[in-house]
Amino acid sequence: MRIGVDLGGTKIEAIALDDEGVVRARLRRPAPQGDYANTIAAVVELVGEVERSAGVGPSPVGLGMPGGISPATGLVKGANSTWLIGHPFDVDLAAVLRRPLKVANDANCFAWGEYVCGKGRGNNSLIGLTIGTGLGAGIVLNGRLYSGASGAAGEFGMVDYLDKNYEYYASGSFFLNVHGLDGQTVFEKAAQKDPGALQLYSDFGIHLGNAIRMILYTYDTDLILLGGSVSKAWPFFRASLYQALSSHAFARSLHKLKIDISELDNSAILGAAALCTPSC
Repeated sequence: MRIGVDLGGTKIEAIALDDEGVVRARLRRPAPQGDYANTIAAVVELVGEVERSAGVGPSPVGLGMPGGISPATGLVKGANSTWLIGHPFDVDLAAVLRRPLKVANDANCFAWGEYVCGKGRGNNSLIGLTIGTGLGAGIVLNGRLYSGASGAAGEFGMVDYLDKNYEYYASGSFFLNVHGLDGQTVFEKAAQKDPGALQLYSDFGIHLGNAIRMILYTYDTDLILLGGSVSKAWPFFRASLYQALSSHAFARSLHKLKIDISELDNSAILGAAALCTPSC
């Protein structure tokens, strides 16, 4: 049995995953706002609750969170929950849980969840892109989750692009950043075949395609999996994305490349649980 925890800015979710990959219990609670000690207490309480719901004793815990833990300092960095930044979160949480604990960035958990439980099964390497308000990425190389020397590998959204960076143009914030429009409204209009909305998605696909072309030059993977809210609009930007990719200099990389959409609604939390034991 393993416990997976997804620590978000507004909610904490936990699952109990048995050795056959069956979710035995799943609970969600609001996340405490602005308080480090209360966040640790809330995670500990929820872990205990999900274990009791599943009828199991203390189990290893894998946790995904925005931002990550610096391997060099052991401190949280880059989290949306700013009250966690600068604290040894995994050390403090493990001291209270008193059981094995592994912590990773939520985008890394998404990629690992797809590798272990989703469309990445059977692949040696993949890139998982989470496309929501930001552009996150997790990297699996040769069967291992790769986070880099300082835990910042996969921050493709921070790479300079046009007058800003890739995240500005190749995430769900593109519609607001560039056009001052709500992304959900654009999606609904595109679903009704509104020409203006469809053109916006075509523009977005070019930007995301350029981002993926840059990623291919870096990692040359043959599988990229898309998740996050914007991935649901895949039919609206698929053609323009591949149009942007067509200028890739190495035809062999494009020939073997597969881009697909995650079909799991819980990739990140499954990936968090699989940090403990890499099986679904």
